[in-house]
Amino acid sequence: MNALSLWTPLLDVLGDAICLLDTNHTVLNCNTATEILVGKRSDEICGQKCWSIFHNLHDMHPDCPFERIKKTLERESSEMQIEDKWYEVLLDPIVDENGKLVSILHTLRSIDDRKRAELEMAKSAERFRSMIDNAPYGAHIYELKGDGQLIFVGANSSADKILGVDNSQFIGKTIEKAFPDLVSTDVPEAYRKVAATGQPYSTESISYSDNQGIVGAFEICAFQTSPNHMTALFREITEKKRHEEELKKSHFDTYIERERLAVTLRSIGDGVITTDARGNIVFLNTIAEQMTGWTCAEAIGKPLAKVFYIVNEYTRIPCENPVEKVLKTGLIVELANHTMLITRDNREIILADSGAPIVDETGKIYGVVLVFRDITEKQKILDAMHKAQKLDSLGILAGGIAHDFNNLLGGIFGYIDLALLDRQLPGKAREYLGDSMKVLSRAKSLTQQLLTFSKGGTPILKVGALDRTVRDAALFALSGSSVSCRFNFKENLWSCEYDENQLAQAIENVVINAQQSMPSGGVIDLDIENAVIGPETNGLIRPGRYLKITVRDYGIGMPKELLAKIFDPFFTTKQRGHGLGLSTLYSIVNKHDGFVDVDSEPGKGTTFFIYLPASKKSMEVECAPEGELPQGSGRILVMDDEEFIRNTLSTMLDRLGYQAFCVKDGAAALAEIDAAAARGDKYDAIILDLTVAGGMGGKEAIAHIRAQDSAIPVIVASGYSDDPVMANPLYYGFSMSIAKPFTLRDLGAALSSLLKNSLPLKKPQ
Repeated sequence: MNALSLWTPLLDVLGDAICLLDTNHTVLNCNTATEILVGKRSDEICGQKCWSIFHNLHDMHPDCPFERIKKTLERESSEMQIEDKWYEVLLDPIVDENGKLVSILHTLRSIDDRKRAELEMAKSAERFRSMIDNAPYGAHIYELKGDGQLIFVGANSSADKILGVDNSQFIGKTIEKAFPDLVSTDVPEAYRKVAATGQPYSTESISYSDNQGIVGAFEICAFQTSPNHMTALFREITEKKRHEEELKKSHFDTYIERERLAVTLRSIGDGVITTDARGNIVFLNTIAEQMTGWTCAEAIGKPLAKVFYIVNEYTRIPCENPVEKVLKTGLIVELANHTMLITRDNREIILADSGAPIVDETGKIYGVVLVFRDITEKQKILDAMHKAQKLDSLGILAGGIAHDFNNLLGGIFGYIDLALLDRQLPGKAREYLGDSMKVLSRAKSLTQQLLTFSKGGTPILKVGALDRTVRDAALFALSGSSVSCRFNFKENLWSCEYDENQLAQAIENVVINAQQSMPSGGVIDLDIENAVIGPETNGLIRPGRYLKITVRDYGIGMPKELLAKIFDPFFTTKQRGHGLGLSTLYSIVNKHDGFVDVDSEPGKGTTFFIYLPASKKSMEVECAPEGELPQGSGRILVMDDEEFIRNTLSTMLDRLGYQAFCVKDGAAALAEIDAAAARGDKYDAIILDLTVAGGMGGKEAIAHIRAQDSAIPVIVASGYSDDPVMANPLYYGFSMSIAKPFTLRDLGAALSSLLKNSLPLKKPQ
């Protein structure tokens, strides 16, 4: 009889919901308590993934403790809420005789009672806060040092009232120096014994008189609060104080409740700091200690700003003290956005925070409580989303502008290209036209950056030699400058699929940015290495294998307030430049499913980290283009809604040896195809504009063309990369795509390639 067959009789009698899981998170069996909890039968539960049954998720949680068990083979414990009930989750590994994990025992145990108790403790906090300083007992707190000295460390406000002095003046003094008249009594030694052993001490009456004005008879009760720490509760035994007799027990209970509250506050997940009415700290919980770098004992009595030093994340200007604001207004306040805590050890933590007054029954404020949490990683994710939204907004405008501008460039490129082929062209004119082509190439580069922001602009991915592309782009960007590049490319780099033109542009932009930060010259370090991103990292980058490109300069650097803006479109700190370089870098890497990060410090330089997903594909070897202008023959149908483009293409085709017939939209193209077929005068190839204002464009026309002829070569042309057709022309029925503006050689090579290899079109699977 195996373990599964023993399941029901052994575990159905238990109240805990218990499941047996295999190593792939699948439920193998469950007890009756599990069926009741999730409201399903055993046969509906078994075979399902645990995250589907208990968490209602479609996939595994990225921080699933199940995955840790596979590595550690140790029990995992956590808490979860199902509807309005709380449960403790226990995951116990089950291993075979060889120590190999074979299954997991998943147990859900109700902890509702404990949660309710914690809630009741939290509710009692307000009652405690309103009572402690108005209780009829004074409280003196002492710490026993290693040399036997008993040091006064604090008192409550009732102690001030009872003794008629400010007890804060005694902080840091020994008991003998703070209260010299006690030297003649057994109180100092009794207190030391309390702090050291925990044995309580009490006396009904101690007479006291000194030159500080403290006079009277006092009843004392002293007890240990923690090792080497003790508290002495006292009250004056006089007629004017006897009317407070009924409050004695209440005061003592309140003090004990304070200890219970401290335990609760230390166990919650947010940082908590409480202060008195003067803004001095009286308590830090464990999380607050970890975040500030101060222990509670060290912080008590210090001004809030000393321990809780907050500044604006970008300007580094100190923020308004939240305690002072609460004490001034009497209202609950929240920290402004981008508030950063500078810790005792100079760590920087972005905070979400609120402060609230602590008031008594009369409405008097006698302290403030601050509750805060670390949102550093969350803020990074929000900032990344904000950058992406900015780029999307710009893309709507950029795509349209670039489309129209590329159409204009297409005509200019074509005519200048044709003019340069004229053998009778004077030498000086040829020189001017050649320079014009260089200027137009720069204009084309600028429109390409605008196109990068457009909603589409899908990269045309191919497996390439990443190290070669990066090296060539960096050297090109630095040509003629006083800055050199030091390359460090690791061996056995993984394959990477990328758009060579886009990635080269991205590398050029970041290298130019580095070069401009070193106006007196210098060296840029450029590294490439394999990198594995694990699930423990932040949510900005998905876990997996990446190629990591690091570009490090040693220039002027940037302050923190500028780092958050460097990827914003049109943001620049340079007198020359349009502010698109780093925005283009960010957009290109983002469209490659990669990630960009940056680190900088004024005077020490800037480092960019670029992560590109690794690929399992092998690199394709491409043949170099031939040097001569490709010639051909045949009849070509051209469709474009711009007359000057039609005229330019017609002249370019004529120069390449083809006969061109031009129409203005898709409907006219279809009519001409039918007319040519009726004449028995079929076209050898077709060039279609992708988009036509107010008419049928190439995307719609190709469907009609392919219904009649699956083999005729059809090229889609566009100056707009907002459509995935340009990246995947075969999928939409086209033979290939060509981006405007293109040269005479580009057009000739495309037609030559298609007409030599004219075969029936097959869509990619």
